Amino acid sequence: MSHYKPPRGSPPPFVSVAEMFYLMMDAAKDYSIFFTDPQERIVFWNAGAERIMGWTEDEIVGRDARVIYTPEDHAKGDPERELAIAAAEGTATNERWHVRKDGSRFWGSGIVNALRDEAGELRGFCKIMRDLTERRRLEEELKAALDKQNRVMETLQNSLLMVPPPDAFPGLAIKPLYESASDDTLVGGDFFDTFALAEDTIALVVGDATGHGIEAVMYTSEVKFALRVLLREYPNPAVAMERLNAFLVDKTRLDPSRTGNSYIALAVCVVDTRAQELSCAWAGIEPPFVLRADTDEVTELMECGGPLLGVDVGVEYRAQRVSLGVGDVLAMSSDGLTEARRRNNQGRIEFFGYDGLTAAVREEVARHPSSLGDAGVA
Repeated sequence: MSHYKPPRGSPPPFVSVAEMFYLMMDAAKDYSIFFTDPQERIVFWNAGAERIMGWTEDEIVGRDARVIYTPEDHAKGDPERELAIAAAEGTATNERWHVRKDGSRFWGSGIVNALRDEAGELRGFCKIMRDLTERRRLEEELKAALDKQNRVMETLQNSLLMVPPPDAFPGLAIKPLYESASDDTLVGGDFFDTFALAEDTIALVVGDATGHGIEAVMYTSEVKFALRVLLREYPNPAVAMERLNAFLVDKTRLDPSRTGNSYIALAVCVVDTRAQELSCAWAGIEPPFVLRADTDEVTELMECGGPLLGVDVGVEYRAQRVSLGVGDVLAMSSDGLTEARRRNNQGRIEFFGYDGLTAAVREEVARHPSSLGDAGVA
């Protein structure tokens, strides 16, 4: 055990070390500090412990320190476990609910230190703790508010990714898949849509707006329904895309509530089930492709691409037409999928790539051929 020694030649201290210790304990009113013997009987109780927990020193000294633990923690053996860790490792951390004299609870955060003499014998424990109940309450309120906001945003996000019933469009089997790259981006600007333009004409849309959070979701919702209106008026996907681009550029310029620019990556395919053909146009997104059922070959829709929507007015887009056969698969994906990284058979990290995407579609079709049934496109 070390003892305080004033520097040689200095005047004698006006208080003893013991007196300084008690003055310090009495001044630390924001901290509960108490000492126990090895059997966890309380031998010292400071003013902060009395203020936080309610027992006076006369009331608590000699009592078992486990009186401050909740019945639930007693049932789990937490008090004994905490002391065992402190005895073995020197220190144990503690952040849990505790019980006051009046039975009320508070959220205490602190540490327990094992006290050993120069011979290494355990002489007792020192527990230092703060009452963080108010901080805990604010954290829980903040978490509840964030959870509520996330539920609202996820509801909005799900409304942008609604899947039609399997039999909604005769001649088509639609199988969408959405998974966020990380938990931080569960709510963003991704959207999927499919709807009838005429008796035998179906629009398929995959898009992604820049940004994340509630603003991106609201903006994406506006874009989705604007595109529905435009496609019904202009069923040619290239023309509808040009009109949508002009709308987005004007919106950014005229809407003072928008903070910064927002751009849209988009693919639009219009399927004529009677004529067995599709017309496609895309902007700043992964090019769609058709996997042929009879040859297992891929028809890439590379001739109908253009820049992101909302960047510049006057951009012209073009549509590409291809035929469809029974069992053919149309694959549409949002931007960034081919840039995803994966570990190959040799253990090296590589990009998923366009080849990886086509291979994944082939594998899915081979595993679940019945999911397509007799439909022309999925």
